[in-house]
Amino acid sequence: MRQTVIPLHETDVPDACEKLIRKVERLELAGKRKIAIRYPSRFADDLEIAVVGERGRYRGHPAFVHDDVPYEIVIECED
Repeated sequence: MRQTVIPLHETDVPDACEKLIRKVERLELAGKRKIAIRYPSRFADDLEIAVVGERGRYRGHPAFVHDDVPYEIVIECED
């Protein structure tokens, strides 16, 4: 499984959000179907991750809490 890591700083959330959008779009255009997002829970709203109970979704892809510090967004997909 391939991973892409996007650092996430409290002062630069919009930039990380834009990088997340672009990377997921590129993976979708490349035909990658199994994409998963790991994200810091405190930024779910800013990253536009829909959270219901303990489950998260981002653009139809599963999203999981990843609260390790330093904060980062991890995008996983099958090769």
